[in-house]
Amino acid sequence: MLNISFIGLFPKEKAVINGSYTYVKAGEEITKTVSFTNSMGYSFYGDYIKSCKFTKNSGDGSIELTVTENTNTVFTSGMVETNDSISYEKKN
Repeated sequence: MLNISFIGLFPKEKAVINGSYTYVKAGEEITKTVSFTNSMGYSFYGDYIKSCKFTKNSGDGSIELTVTENTNTVFTSGMVETNDSISYEKKN
């Protein structure tokens, strides 16, 4: 089981987040593009998460990206206040 979760803490308004993630399942790379407001979580089956990148396009507040493979957290950005992209790429 693979999981990508994005938590947003926005005091005044909803924030718009755009991003994409790529994972490998049975040797095949699968890329998904998503857009959501405030927070989201995606769980799916695969071998591993290759990469992901999310950008907050509006709203004030803090954001956090967490990537989990099975029960192991392989990446967390920690809570950050930014409109820059937050990304993860699997190291070989």
